[in-house]
Amino acid sequence: MFTQFADTVRYLTDNLQARNVTHVAGVTGQSKDPTELVGRFSPASHGKRDRISQANELRVLIATDVLSEGHNLQDCAIMALQYLLC
Repeated sequence: MFTQFADTVRYLTDNLQARNVTHVAGVTGQSKDPTELVGRFSPASHGKRDRISQANELRVLIATDVLSEGHNLQDCAIMALQYLLC
């Protein structure tokens, strides 16, 4: 899921985890290693299928536009785009 604001990434990630949704991560411009998280979310397209265990694979990745270019997410099953209208 993509959203415009880092605060929204944190809010959604925290609330999903609080509701026992597992294998969730958030990525913003402040994230230490966005590429590592993308590899865990989309291991097949990054040639990491044999190195990422199911227990370590991410099912949900919430990000700002930091992942909008240069990251291959082609093997993810569902991509949701969220636009916030104020």
